[in-house]
Amino acid sequence: MQRSCREEGGMTDAKNNNLKENPFAGLFPSLGQAQDFRFLQRSTVRTSIAGLPLLPDPSSSSSLSSWDDRSGEDEEVKGENKCDEDSFLKAFLNEHESSGQANITHLLQRVFLFTPHSPEEGLAAGKGVPPCLVYLPEIGIEPGGETWLGVHNLERAVFSRLLMPSPEEQLVWLDDGSVPEGGTGRRIGMHAAEEEATEKAAILYLFSSFVRARDEACHVPHSLLSCVERCQKVCAVQAGTALLTSGLLFDQSPPHQLLQVLLTGGAKGWDFMTAVLDTLGAGEAQSGGEMQDAEAVNEALIPVLDVVVKDLKGLRLESPQLEPLLELLLTWSRKPILAQVLMEHLGSSTLSGSASSFSSSLLGLALSPSAIPSPLSLSPSAFPLSLTLPQSEYFPHPTQLSPLEVQAQKSRVHELISRLHGCVSGIIRSLLQNQTTRRHLLTWLGNFLHANGPHRTLWASQAPVVTLSSDACLLNLAGVLVRLCRPFSQPGCHLLPTFDPLYCLATGLPLEERQQKGVHMKGLEKETPFLPRGTVSPDFPPSFNMLTEVFHMAQFSLGVVLHRLIASLLNLYRDLQRLRVAWQQAQGGSPGPGSFGSSGSHAEGRLKERFQSALGAWLALEASVMEPHFVQNTIGLQLATATLGVQLAVGWERRRDGVVDVPDARAIGGMVERKEDQNSGEVGMVLSNEQGLIRKTTGSSGKKPEMNEGHLQEAPGTDMKSDGCELGGEEERFQKDMERELDAQEDTLIGIGVKTSPEFVSVCFPLLPVSCSSMLPCFLELFADNLVDCLVMAGRFSPETMEQSPACLPYFLNFICAFMGSPDRMSNPHLRARLAEVLEALLPPVDPTDSEPGTAPPAPSFARAQAFSQYTHPAALTRALLLVFVDIEFTGDPHQFEQKFNYRRPMYPILRRMWDTASYESTVTDLVNDAIEQMEAAPAPLLLRFLNILLNDATFLLDEAIQYLSQIKVRQQDMEEESEVPAGERRSSLQQLIQLARFHNVMALETLHTLACITPGVRMILVHPIMSDRVIAMLNHFLQHLAGPRARHLKVRDFAELEFKPQDLLRYIISTYVGLGQAESFCAAVSRDERSYSHQLLLRAAKVLERVQPDPTLNASFLELVHRVQTLAEQQEKESECWADSPDDFLDPILSTLMLDPVILPSSRVSVDRATIARHLLSDPTDPFNRTPLSMEQVKPDSELKQRIASWLHDKKMKNK
Repeated sequence: MQRSCREEGGMTDAKNNNLKENPFAGLFPSLGQAQDFRFLQRSTVRTSIAGLPLLPDPSSSSSLSSWDDRSGEDEEVKGENKCDEDSFLKAFLNEHESSGQANITHLLQRVFLFTPHSPEEGLAAGKGVPPCLVYLPEIGIEPGGETWLGVHNLERAVFSRLLMPSPEEQLVWLDDGSVPEGGTGRRIGMHAAEEEATEKAAILYLFSSFVRARDEACHVPHSLLSCVERCQKVCAVQAGTALLTSGLLFDQSPPHQLLQVLLTGGAKGWDFMTAVLDTLGAGEAQSGGEMQDAEAVNEALIPVLDVVVKDLKGLRLESPQLEPLLELLLTWSRKPILAQVLMEHLGSSTLSGSASSFSSSLLGLALSPSAIPSPLSLSPSAFPLSLTLPQSEYFPHPTQLSPLEVQAQKSRVHELISRLHGCVSGIIRSLLQNQTTRRHLLTWLGNFLHANGPHRTLWASQAPVVTLSSDACLLNLAGVLVRLCRPFSQPGCHLLPTFDPLYCLATGLPLEERQQKGVHMKGLEKETPFLPRGTVSPDFPPSFNMLTEVFHMAQFSLGVVLHRLIASLLNLYRDLQRLRVAWQQAQGGSPGPGSFGSSGSHAEGRLKERFQSALGAWLALEASVMEPHFVQNTIGLQLATATLGVQLAVGWERRRDGVVDVPDARAIGGMVERKEDQNSGEVGMVLSNEQGLIRKTTGSSGKKPEMNEGHLQEAPGTDMKSDGCELGGEEERFQKDMERELDAQEDTLIGIGVKTSPEFVSVCFPLLPVSCSSMLPCFLELFADNLVDCLVMAGRFSPETMEQSPACLPYFLNFICAFMGSPDRMSNPHLRARLAEVLEALLPPVDPTDSEPGTAPPAPSFARAQAFSQYTHPAALTRALLLVFVDIEFTGDPHQFEQKFNYRRPMYPILRRMWDTASYESTVTDLVNDAIEQMEAAPAPLLLRFLNILLNDATFLLDEAIQYLSQIKVRQQDMEEESEVPAGERRSSLQQLIQLARFHNVMALETLHTLACITPGVRMILVHPIMSDRVIAMLNHFLQHLAGPRARHLKVRDFAELEFKPQDLLRYIISTYVGLGQAESFCAAVSRDERSYSHQLLLRAAKVLERVQPDPTLNASFLELVHRVQTLAEQQEKESECWADSPDDFLDPILSTLMLDPVILPSSRVSVDRATIARHLLSDPTDPFNRTPLSMEQVKPDSELKQRIASWLHDKKMKNK
């Protein structure tokens, strides 16, 4: 009977296997619930027969756990059929196993979206099974007559699913009765479920399954967690297998798919990557350990980076794909094992060591997007108008944009560049913080910079070579490296004293020694230092810290690209000016003399197109170079450079035999105070200055002073955050890493008996002589060149940045004071002269009203003006400027005579500001008094030499300008006449003359302006007999050309094009006259100048001045001077009649004037007037008659001749009475 019941039940189940044919299935909401009810009823019947407890509801999450709780209990068998107890118990256990296997099957179906049920069988609803699954034959197990999925063969099942070429052909839809008979088995709204189930991309499918398995862990019972973990592991294992054996997958790219997962999967994607890495043998390396199978990891993941390289190629700055790729690389670099893979990829792609291999590498491509225009657009004047130059991608039609639109586009470019620098600097910072990848990255960066070293040579700047990296790549690299320097680029940073200048010499060591000492750059030992190096071998430290290396790398990267781009920016600006003039002339129908000169509508259109291209290129280049964060960071780096340079100038050394003691002298901006801590008994010194409080503590314990937040305090009244110096979280961690490394290095040095100086020494001027142990021979001129370029760039194109950095300005002024006037500390005179450009950039305009009408108002200048006026060493700054002004006279290349005028141009506005600032008044007075006391000393006093050169420059420049103007007038007249010389050749010749005349006019105006401004302060020197005659001759000579009959020769066309401003020149000359006329001796000297003095000339000059420059005060003062000179001239004329027959030996052999104080020249034995020879020796320290060396100390008074002249004059006066 029992057997018949079971057979009957089996027949019934077989009959009703398909519930769609069962009419009672309609009583349930879905076929799934009907199937569950059928399963429950079977279990209930069987357990009732066997006399055992009922099975729990399989739909309950606690069904298995409830059964497990009872599975160990001994149940008493009840019933009448004891003979069949064992067989019924076995049947029950099979049912229990089926229930657990059902849950596993449902879990695997939900995770992997495949099923062992064929399309003919259909799917039963319930248990969260998706609406459609992919059928995998021969993967199920059949306990109790049912088909289940098992864990033991899961890997084979997943692998089979991955190899399916067309999973959509094996799709099985959920059989829940919702599809009408004869339908396709697919409902509206199931597209997403179908796409997810039939995913062909192996990695994407495995990632989706991994995510679904992780989600299941939050819902399944505890007994199924091991199954969930197994699912996740299978996904990771299969993904690793797919990456290693991608050839098994038909027409698929697993690396590309994994990249897509990382780009779009967010945190889940990186969790998946972590799981894959664990399966590849990189489990320990995830936390910084060594990889078990590095070869497998590289083989699997380097192709992913290859895909990134392909995706990065050709991306523009604003490409939407760029930022996600950079963010991916940033996250990649933060994971230790992936960082090692990244460095392996960089190393393998740059094995050739060529610059092109570095720029085409992963990081090189990440650094390539930029707004810098093409090289063709940077030199518009080098190409004929017939050639169409490319338009800027960011400023295609700049003349059609309003100023606000241009500024908005610049801001957009700045934001894009800042994001790029931020992402790449984060990548490099992460690689540096990883101890395993730091050395490899520094080596890679050092080789990258060394390969692009030829960029700094002259031939590279004139003819760029394609084998070198692009300016865009190098500029971005410089921006990234400069950003890495921010932790030690703040005013008073406590990390900076750990800098070691010997690093540059260590770059010339053999490779093995460089590796041992942590030196990764090459070739710096060939760079020119501040001072020549000796032959003594340096004592290198055991190792160099990362601060020193990053500093040198950042400086070298700036030197490779920044000077070139600034030069391109300035050249492009000049081309724009010429294009604008030529375009305006073409619009007016006048060809003009310009190089673009042509007429006609066609030429006008070409000029307009060329001007549009050049203007767009200039705006794009200016936006690229002047990104605000880049400018601010470069200023910070140059702040560190200035601090280090000044410290080396005063004799600071990091490693020395004894501890450095701060001298008890006046420090920068304050006094050195000695203080004692009453609690600890430690004795220290505090340097109080405007840069901050620098505490130096030495205790009896001999311990190193701790570098805490009290070590360097912020300067009173200085808001450090306003300077943009605050650090982000990652930068602070990077700074902490530097501090830990430096502490370890200090312990190493102390352990080998080397004492260090963890703090800088005070600075006071004048500086002591340079010692033989100075480290200046290790400090490179490259650093000073970069300092000049960066600060001049900021002052010229971004003055508001300088205004926002008031705490940095005193450091730069200290650097200028220490080196500009000191050949003992910086041997290159041209580099010292360039520091004047820095000083000009640091200062606001002398007279803001001088700006041209219609131009933008000048930037705020309060902070810069205050820094200059309140500088604590005005005497040192003034002397340094005058010294370099004088020294450059004798160091220029004779073939480039006029180069010295370019060096002196920025010095003129600085001198005018000094003479107009109250805090510098006492310095000027001291210089004047010193000059008066030593007028005949050898060498001549500094101020006297300066004034002599200033007068020489004024005379030469204005004479040259006048000659060029006369030639231009003749050439302009010839252009209107027919000639055998081609018009193009004549136009080119005329253009050259115009350029020369413009240069000399500008320089002559600056020189005379400076002379007029400083005259009241140096009047006593200029009216001295040694100087007065020369000054008067020069002024009268200029008046003859500007207000006399010779002025007609200067009437050329377009004074503005030639920068010729005769009204300003006349005003400055007359202002000088009035300033000197307050001395009666000067007025008398004017009247004695028989060669150039003319009363009518002075009257005419006064009338011209009143007409062109109406200044009642100046005009009245000058007329009064003219009348006084006339009165003295009449008296002088009467006296001259008495001296008309003077003996020849009484006359000066040089000027043919009566000598009043004759002296004998020791070599030629010629007697000349003392004032004459003194004036000659200011410019030429030789005997004028035989060119032998001569000084005023060598001349001897000719007392006998002087007595004869005095007696003769006395006799003449007595006769005339």
